[in-house]
Amino acid sequence: MADQAQFDLAALSAARPGMDAVMGGVGARLEQYLADPAPNAAALEAAVRELHGLLDTLESLRLDGVAAFCAELENALHELASRPGAVSGIDRDVLRRALPGVTRYLDALADGADNAALRLFPQYCELRRLRGLEMPSELDLFYPDLAVQLPQEVLGAHPAGDTVCGADAAAPRLEALRSLYQQGLMRWLRRDDTHAALQSMRQALDDVLRCMPQDGGRAFWWVAGGLLDCLIFDGLPPELGARKLLGRIDRQMRAVAAGDAGDVRPAMNEMLYLIGRSHTVNGLVETIKRVYALDRYLPELPAWPPGGTAQPLDIMRDQLRAAEESWERCAQGDAAECKKFIGHAGQLVSQSEKLDRDTLRHLAGQIQTLALQASGPERAQPIATDMAMALLLLGGGIEHYGNLGSDFREQVRLLSGMMQAAVDRQPEDAQLMAELVGLHCRMEQGGALAALADEMLANLQHVEHGLNAFSRDAAKRGELAGLLRLLDQIQGGLRISSLEQAERLLVSIREGIRRFARGDAIPEPMESHALADAVGVLENYFQHLKYGRAGDVLPLQAALANLDGLPRARAQMAAHAAGQPRTHTGIRHPAAEERELFEVFLEEAQEVLRTLRDNLKVCQLHPGSREPLSIMRRGFHTLKGGGQMVGLDDLGEAAWRVERAINAWLRGNKPATPELVHFINGAVQSFAGWVDALGNRGNAHIETGELITAAQRIEEGLEPDQGAED
Repeated sequence: MADQAQFDLAALSAARPGMDAVMGGVGARLEQYLADPAPNAAALEAAVRELHGLLDTLESLRLDGVAAFCAELENALHELASRPGAVSGIDRDVLRRALPGVTRYLDALADGADNAALRLFPQYCELRRLRGLEMPSELDLFYPDLAVQLPQEVLGAHPAGDTVCGADAAAPRLEALRSLYQQGLMRWLRRDDTHAALQSMRQALDDVLRCMPQDGGRAFWWVAGGLLDCLIFDGLPPELGARKLLGRIDRQMRAVAAGDAGDVRPAMNEMLYLIGRSHTVNGLVETIKRVYALDRYLPELPAWPPGGTAQPLDIMRDQLRAAEESWERCAQGDAAECKKFIGHAGQLVSQSEKLDRDTLRHLAGQIQTLALQASGPERAQPIATDMAMALLLLGGGIEHYGNLGSDFREQVRLLSGMMQAAVDRQPEDAQLMAELVGLHCRMEQGGALAALADEMLANLQHVEHGLNAFSRDAAKRGELAGLLRLLDQIQGGLRISSLEQAERLLVSIREGIRRFARGDAIPEPMESHALADAVGVLENYFQHLKYGRAGDVLPLQAALANLDGLPRARAQMAAHAAGQPRTHTGIRHPAAEERELFEVFLEEAQEVLRTLRDNLKVCQLHPGSREPLSIMRRGFHTLKGGGQMVGLDDLGEAAWRVERAINAWLRGNKPATPELVHFINGAVQSFAGWVDALGNRGNAHIETGELITAAQRIEEGLEPDQGAED
């Protein structure tokens, strides 16, 4: 079984002083050249010669991945020498990072780290970019140890039945098995009953293994069988194709039948790489991963270097926003928007092809394929939720592009299957959904849940905006249907994230909005307040998830209990109203309940204002802390809901605008500047004056124009105006 091996640590320790001297010399000469290229061409030539000599040492130590990296560095230096008058800042930055990266890698090996040269892959990509080459494959640096002890069941397997595989019979038998394999391969390539075709190829490989001598030569066929299992059980990430590799296996059969095994290292590396990146579909794949210690060679890479990916990612963000809007309208029945969505999907594919990694390229392609199939509203409806989830996943992939791991690829695979089943109008696969849920439970520890929470938060804020508009103007009842669809999308994200408490609250919010969407009822103040409070609680929960913190479910449960109690409260109010003498119906007196709500609002507002003042002080002392800004955002959210509850629509609108301004600031990950603190302080003073007037006189002149203008300025990404709020 493979241990850390593949290189001799003692030999590395002995060779290290000489290697350090060489790398030190290369680094010094390279720095001399980069500081002033024209007169120092000889220094660059010397650096290239010394680096080339280092390759021999690395290869003798069996550090093939590091040697491949240094070979690419040598190529970059050769190209640099060919254009001495065009050394750019990017050239300098990349080359100055490359050699220290090798030093750190060797230091890590000496400290006991695994020999996983893929840790150098980000810098390797940068070197390739310098030369204007296409993005490389991780295979370039993937060099697992092939000198492993095969399991006894592999070495001891005998031909099945009466099959003879002696020296004289081996070649004809292998030719027959190759013919069987080729037939299956052709059927697979033509998409003709692909499962049966792969099974036929798998059987041929198993029989070839049994015809091989009982030694290490069986490893190739054992690993090839594992690769076929990954294909049979859909274990490979979608962006990793095996088509060419299956052809190489066929050619290896031909070579073995002719008595020439040849060099299997390239094919073995590729098969092991695909298996290592595959979902563990059965015991064989698990055993191969363990025997070859594949996890040690496939570390989760650090953040991807920005390089040339920043621009296509920015364009994809813009296209995705437009695509989400078009998809929402398409699912609502707008055929023209369905056509627009197809165009946006094509743009996403076009930009994804400029990226370094294939994962987003495959997901964007899957979205485009299904968009073409769902070319009208009637075909879009069955996949509305699945497509929304795919768009959310793509958005998360864009935002966390540098840290996409195997869990993300697996999620793409599962979601792609669900989307295709929806298009084919097949029933929901409960097992696929369960796998997706389990995957999200694991992803909760990483950045994917944060990305999804960010998308759900954005949708929920749209819901909040629409709900506020309806609360102010019941004539906008028709817009509530769009809010219900947004809530459906959010529910999909909550379901696959296994966030049950949040999903229960969201369902209750949706039912409350649906009641108003389908009838002509006007929300009572307590209903508006309960719905606004529930949306606010859910927003706060998403905010915590977005920044990698565990959300507190107790506020969710309290908000749910409040919403669940509304029917009983409405019934009590109706009974109370029915019991009043008819002679009182024409007299307009403030109801006791309304006065009580007003008192509750004033008390709550004073408490919120105290909290706002306290956190303003914290903001001034610790401008880099997000927490006080988040607390103040929630404070203005509470003022908004309370103001709307008691009919103070102007006050509620102003609070909502300030809340949105702080939200925009938080999204920008910016510290609290003196100008922002000044703006919030002015808002607090305005609200304090209004609340005091309401408490003392029962009414107040609420003038919100300047405050709303200042808040809109911040929401639009502009700097706060120092004189906006005094």
